Amino acid sequence: MNKSVSVGAGADRETGETGQRHHRPHGSLIGGGLPMLRWLGAITALAALFFLLLDYPAGFTSLYLILALYSAACLITPYFWLLALPALLLTYDLTPWSGRAGLNEFDMLLLVTLSLGWLRVPKSKPGIGPVVCNRNVLAVWVVYLTGLLVVALQQGLPQLGSMHTLVYYAPDITLLQTRGMLYGLLLSTLWFPLYGHDPRRCQRWTLIGACLGASALALVILWERGVFNDLLSSGAYYQRLRSLLDFSSTYRVTGSFSEMHTGGETIDGVLMWVVPFSLASMLYFRGPWQWLAMLAFLGSSYGVASSFTRTTYAAYGVCLLFFFGVLLARRRSTLAQLHAYDWLTLAANLAVLGLLGTVFRLSGYIGVLASGLMLALGLVASAYPRYGRRLWLLLPAYGLLALLGVYGQLTSKWADQGLVPTLTLAAIFCLIALFGVFFVRRFSCPPGPLLWVGVTLLMLSALMGSVLGGHRMSERVTTVTTDLEKRVDHWSRVLEAMNAGPATIWFGMGKGQFPYAYALAHPNSAKSAGGVRVFSDPEQGDYLRLVTGSDLKLAQRVKVIPDTRYQIRIRLRATEDSSLTLGFCERNILYASDMNVMCSARWVKVRSTNGDWVEHEVRIQSKRVGRKPPWKRWPTVFYLKNAGAVAVDIEHVWVQANGQPANSIRNGGFRQGLDYWFYYNDFKHLQWHIKNLYLAIYFELGVLGVILVGGVVGMAVYRGARKALSGEPLALAAWLSVVSVLVVGVMGNPLDSARASLLFYWLINILLFTRFQRHSLCEPTPSFADSGGG
Repeated sequence: MNKSVSVGAGADRETGETGQRHHRPHGSLIGGGLPMLRWLGAITALAALFFLLLDYPAGFTSLYLILALYSAACLITPYFWLLALPALLLTYDLTPWSGRAGLNEFDMLLLVTLSLGWLRVPKSKPGIGPVVCNRNVLAVWVVYLTGLLVVALQQGLPQLGSMHTLVYYAPDITLLQTRGMLYGLLLSTLWFPLYGHDPRRCQRWTLIGACLGASALALVILWERGVFNDLLSSGAYYQRLRSLLDFSSTYRVTGSFSEMHTGGETIDGVLMWVVPFSLASMLYFRGPWQWLAMLAFLGSSYGVASSFTRTTYAAYGVCLLFFFGVLLARRRSTLAQLHAYDWLTLAANLAVLGLLGTVFRLSGYIGVLASGLMLALGLVASAYPRYGRRLWLLLPAYGLLALLGVYGQLTSKWADQGLVPTLTLAAIFCLIALFGVFFVRRFSCPPGPLLWVGVTLLMLSALMGSVLGGHRMSERVTTVTTDLEKRVDHWSRVLEAMNAGPATIWFGMGKGQFPYAYALAHPNSAKSAGGVRVFSDPEQGDYLRLVTGSDLKLAQRVKVIPDTRYQIRIRLRATEDSSLTLGFCERNILYASDMNVMCSARWVKVRSTNGDWVEHEVRIQSKRVGRKPPWKRWPTVFYLKNAGAVAVDIEHVWVQANGQPANSIRNGGFRQGLDYWFYYNDFKHLQWHIKNLYLAIYFELGVLGVILVGGVVGMAVYRGARKALSGEPLALAAWLSVVSVLVVGVMGNPLDSARASLLFYWLINILLFTRFQRHSLCEPTPSFADSGGG
């Protein structure tokens, strides 16, 4: 057995791990030896869940059904949340329907998980040593997070009920932004005892749950991009694949994350959480679970490609680089036997990958497909040398694929048809075939899981070649310098928004305080964001104030009957002449600047009412809005936009289809605040986001936060690297996820969402405080567990 494998079972100098030395009860921060605290936590979580359910807007049967089924499954087995929770967190978001941008179904799912998990803490199996390590660091971390919670509660108590203003200006925003870190710690108190009870099962279910979450998110992204609509429509094959392979649009996917209604990098952080887990799972599992991991990796990689975020692309590349670096380090003895000619062959084949963008520009997707198949053919042929090294079989296969690529170039509507482009493409295909033959004759890839992982990665490389070679990314590359200058200027304005004084420097402005502080420091830049607020006046009743903003829309998701005349009545008032835009649209979370939006709207001239309420009546034809079934289109909404120069007060909104007396709008009189209403900022996002993770930590938590959070994250990264190199698949996945998110954080803040923050800090806690049981972790999978030398 090699030295790296023996680290987990023997002594760990860094953390004091001893594997079998101690056998005292353990398992959780509040489990095992502290049943009273565990029961108190469960009762508190159940009470909070009860109040949230009691206060939640009516009409969401799916929520109660999911909570009931999820609770029953968690009672049957305490491991179930490992499978289901990632998929629910990444896809189930009712905020655009309910309007609850504060405490919502996200908190309900976590409260159910925590309460039932604490009630069902399993006992550790005999022979497994203590699971939790680095207890001194853990104590400091718990004390610091408790301090953040106390500060958050002082800023504003948890707000039950409807929102009456933008959530970013609400008094409890500090708690809402802090709860991701707190949930990450509390979720760890469930994971530790499960790991102590059955390490192998806990690892399997954690990896499978991440793959299920990645697959579910990929389905949402495919729906969002209109892939299902095109695939199920009639037409030529290229029309059916249009949405799937369209990487020239400016539209960036958002999934179902309502947090991205003001932009941000929530989905980028989540994608860089699931990509490493699916990568590690491809090597760890065999059989059906490995195929699931491959689908999860392809789906999450497609999501990365659809994000059009340069930093996310860089994080994806760093993830793959470190992943292969770990695999190569695990095969040090094999690499030592390679000759200079072998290294040259590998370098030549890797260099060919850089030509895939050129292939896409010359031949489109057919050429990319042909080149990807040629690369995969070389890898498969090396696994079966009996047939693969016979040139009379290999060269004709390469030739047929090259002809397919040239055919794509000759029949493409967008590629140049001249002789030079054709000869250039043919030369690239000849290089791929030549280097492929060299690879087959020098290397022999073992058949099995590693082979199919390699094939998957090569085909994915072809996909990324089409993305990087497309018009959209070429345009993004040319604007790097300009965008960087804008970002640096924004960061300087962020620092200007901080209060002066030593208290701010050491302790920061507080979690979630950036939008409010930025609006105070730079009021002109915040005007385009607009604003909404519901007032409850004893004399005048409830009404909505819609502040002017060029980039603000207030909408409610409603069922729209296509090709129907709607009657809209709206009671409003204005101190000066203004205008209002209202109508129906199909939209998800964000629009893009060049989108052909499916909308039907009217512009209403609003005269000064001198404080009196005036009713306006508008008739709108819905046209094609809502004509397709839900799985082929985005949700339909009714929206309001203040297009004037002054604020407009709205007392009531009626929307009635022709011949139907019922009002299609819920809470049209705003007696429930902003329930069922949700607001969107499509284009201007800098006033909402700091756009740098490290600057955000300093702005919100100060120097002390930078030291403590940076120290904990740094220790987790260091310890995760050591465990990943020793052959721990779960540690490898968690470590790569943390590193990838940190790379995304250079030009964005993926952790300003509670969902992404929860996943990130959960992994931090696992890496830093888990005493991995090496002898019981790995499955009998030669592709990973036995890949080390010796």
